[in-house]
Amino acid sequence: MQLSKQEELDKLGNYPVNYLAITQTFDPMRLKIIMLKKEEAAPSGKNPDYFFSRGVDYISSGAIEEAIRSFAKGIHDKSTHFLCRFGLGFALFKVGNFTAAAREYEVLAHQCLGLGLHSKAKFPQVLYNQSVSELQCGHFQKARRSAEICVSILKEKEALNGGSFITLPKRDQEMFINMLQLQGLASFRGGDLKAGGLCFEAADFRLAMLEQNEIEVAHKREGLKASKSAKSFSLMDNMDIQPCMENTNLTHGNQQPPTDDVKQISSSQLRLNLGDSTTQVPLQKTKGSHSSLRASVRAKKHSIKNAKMTKK
Repeated sequence: MQLSKQEELDKLGNYPVNYLAITQTFDPMRLKIIMLKKEEAAPSGKNPDYFFSRGVDYISSGAIEEAIRSFAKGIHDKSTHFLCRFGLGFALFKVGNFTAAAREYEVLAHQCLGLGLHSKAKFPQVLYNQSVSELQCGHFQKARRSAEICVSILKEKEALNGGSFITLPKRDQEMFINMLQLQGLASFRGGDLKAGGLCFEAADFRLAMLEQNEIEVAHKREGLKASKSAKSFSLMDNMDIQPCMENTNLTHGNQQPPTDDVKQISSSQLRLNLGDSTTQVPLQKTKGSHSSLRASVRAKKHSIKNAKMTKK
């Protein structure tokens, strides 16, 4: 007899799936949960990292129940394995067993904060998933407390960074805002409307800081572009262009307007004085010189034509 999907999941032993919990406490505002990348593992033989990597592959293919078994095997071999317990909590959350997921993250948080077994850099991710799981299964006070601990850790980072939220790494900025919103949501769901409102105000304030900083950065970029453009035009305006005149008729007593012919500039060059350097550049030919050139070309063609006629 073929088992249904729910019956298969219910046979996972220590991780039964309570679908009723989804309709009772599921919060559509907080679907997002963090999963660690496969690249964080270093599988060797069939060590716990191997079972974590295999579990991630199962999740990618949609085989959540197989992922749960793989993560559970890694934890069985090493109860303090960070990656496998983190992945197990994620997989349990995905099948709707929020209570079991919260329990796994609670154990992981104790290993992090209480026993100091794992890197401090991983604390916010654990507390975030723990708070989300606790919120989803209706444990609002626990969810609020987990969020508060995470916010405190991020505030310590902010203080160590000179009290500047803007200069925190982008991942910490996003986590800070998410945890404040999560704390506010847990407060609202637990009936403390005032505390919830303050949390959302703090999140909005930091979000506005990020948006204002982005605007200022964009303005600075535009200002630099405008400054470069202005310097370029200023350089062109300061160029001292002096034509080298030969055989001109411009004297104090007898001034005549220049004609279209460029005989006045027989050297066909301009002297550009740029600072201390002097550069000679060819002068573009004008209408008069073009006429002389065309006449010369026509004369050469006529000469070649006559030569051909003579040979014939």
